[in-house]
Amino acid sequence: MLEEGAGMLEVHPPQKHIHGVAEFFLHLFTITVGLLIALALENAAGAAHHRHQREQAETTIRQEMGENREHLAEASAAIKSEMDSMAAMLGYLEARSKGQDASTAGISLGFRMVHLQNAAWRTAGATGVVQYMHYDDVEKFAEAYDTQEAFNGLQNQTLENYLKLISYVAANNDPKNLSQADVESAISDVRNTIAHLGAMRDISHNLLESYDDALK
Repeated sequence: MLEEGAGMLEVHPPQKHIHGVAEFFLHLFTITVGLLIALALENAAGAAHHRHQREQAETTIRQEMGENREHLAEASAAIKSEMDSMAAMLGYLEARSKGQDASTAGISLGFRMVHLQNAAWRTAGATGVVQYMHYDDVEKFAEAYDTQEAFNGLQNQTLENYLKLISYVAANNDPKNLSQADVESAISDVRNTIAHLGAMRDISHNLLESYDDALK
């Protein structure tokens, strides 16, 4: 006799004696069929559960990625303005380093940080749901989130550059009050900031394409 216990299948001996080879094989056949049916039902239930987990995870990941894309598109537009401002600051500082009069027009130290989430992707990996997803989808998701991580890293570096530049202004109240030593030092910091902003611009373009590819 076949019964399903807590998380496992149990096979019990027959309640009556078996008489003859034919009856033995009939009983064996019954047990085998019962086992196959029980295993098929168990596998079907597991497959349905895994499919539900996968669909739920993919929906959450795509929703998270769609929101990230919107924020990144807005940030990408701000990067150009920030680069223009840094170019104006570099021109001002280089003129000051040569003892020339220069205007501070167009200079701003505003920097827009965008927080790109990855909670849905990390949860899918931590719970093992990723293994139930199609390989092509996983590859696209992974590429997008890897590029996103690189962008976030550059953001943090660029923010440090801005904080350093702000410290010059905070110490002197006005860029025109910068000492010659501070001017020379700030030129190097501004160039680093421009380089980081340029890298952010390039990676943001690649990231937008990765988002679009993964969201198809």
